[in-house]
Formats: sequence, C-alpha cells, structure tokens
Amino acid sequence: MFAKTVTLVANTDTLIDLGETCDGFVITNQTATALHVNIDQVAEADADGSILVPASGTREIRHRGQIVHAISTGTPKVEVLGYRRSPR
Repeated sequence: MFAKTVTLVANTDTLIDLGETCDGFVITNQTATALHVNIDQVAEADADGSILVPASGTREIRHRGQIVHAISTGTPKVEVLGYRRSPR
C-alpha cells in the first residue's frame, strides 16, 4: 500500500504521485471543503469526469493509475492510499 497526505492549494490542479502504479485508491477528505479528483487526468471542480469527494468524506476509486489529480475551491487536507490487488 502507498500513502500520501497533502494540503491542496485553492483552485489549483494538484498532482499526488504515489510513485507506483496502483490498482485502486481510497481518498479521504479530512476537512469541511469538498474536492474533485481524477486519476492520471486533470481534475476540474464540478466537471464531467471528475469525481466528487465530499467534505469529511471518503471515496474508493477502482481504477488503475499512479497520479491522483485533486482540486478544490478551498484548501482541504487530503489522504490518498493506493493499493494493488493480490494475484489469485
């Protein structure tokens, strides 16, 4: 498992690079400001294709990638956990 915690800069597409390709991500928004994310693509607030992580919420994204793009109108603290599936 790979993990990073960052504080976003308001209205800026922030890249959170876990350094390894992951099979999925668990993203936790630790503050009272909503944010939008995308995997390996630019995130845009309130745009089609970007995934909402609500204020004080968690979202699992089962999509292979390495870099989580995140954006918010505020400056939320965000925890990103990347995981790999075990071979069966």
